Amino acid sequence: STLLDCFRAATYVLEDPFVPARRSSSNQYTDAFAAAAKKNRKANKNKGKSNSASNQKGFGAAPPTLQEIASRFKTRLPENAASLPCPCGVTGSEGGDVLNYADCCQPYHLEQKQPETPLRVLQTRYSAFCYRLVPYIIQTTHPTCRDYRENQKVWANDLNRQGMFDSSQFLDLQPLGPTEFLDDNQARIEFRVRMKSQTSLLDDEDEDDGRDRSTERETVVIEKSLFKRDPETNVWSYASGDVRSEEKGLEGTVLNR
Repeated sequence: STLLDCFRAATYVLEDPFVPARRSSSNQYTDAFAAAAKKNRKANKNKGKSNSASNQKGFGAAPPTLQEIASRFKTRLPENAASLPCPCGVTGSEGGDVLNYADCCQPYHLEQKQPETPLRVLQTRYSAFCYRLVPYIIQTTHPTCRDYRENQKVWANDLNRQGMFDSSQFLDLQPLGPTEFLDDNQARIEFRVRMKSQTSLLDDEDEDDGRDRSTERETVVIEKSLFKRDPETNVWSYASGDVRSEEKGLEGTVLNR
């Protein structure tokens, strides 16, 4: 029911391809979470100092926060991402150049802004998948979504292990028409995503002689997503979606039922 389902299903069609994810040595996103984690640890340490020894006895270290867990995850965020065109493809004006990441999705990923419209949810989540930013996917998932979990730390670890499309390269996002508002707090958007995956050509009888026997394939999926608004905060988030394939022989097939 999510963009996550979309690529899982597409990857299944492509016979389980695998491409190792790129890892940036440093980036502003993980630095921000690491800084938040350090601040939390310092606050907890100072709080502990103010307690008596009897109150401290028998208690271990505080469990890691979501920010601390996320700071250990690899990302696909380039070191110079801020000055690069944003993956979501938003332009400054019709026919103009694509906005830099710093002027587009980055403030949302750094929690400096929150999605004001359904389209901004879609665009910022797409960029978060491109750059492998696990916490943002969690933060922008509505509680009614079937992927939602109360335990965000377990959810984050599961996404990190198998939910961030390490076997695929995102190519582009294309909304297919205007946002359809169902009421003040619900809206739908249909969009197309192109991705490229690498499929191994080795079979059981092939010898592993070090030669590259893989091939790249491009696939296209279409999703019609439902977004919901919190009437108290006016913040939109992702609730559900129907994913359809455009693979030859599977055109129009709903992949996530």
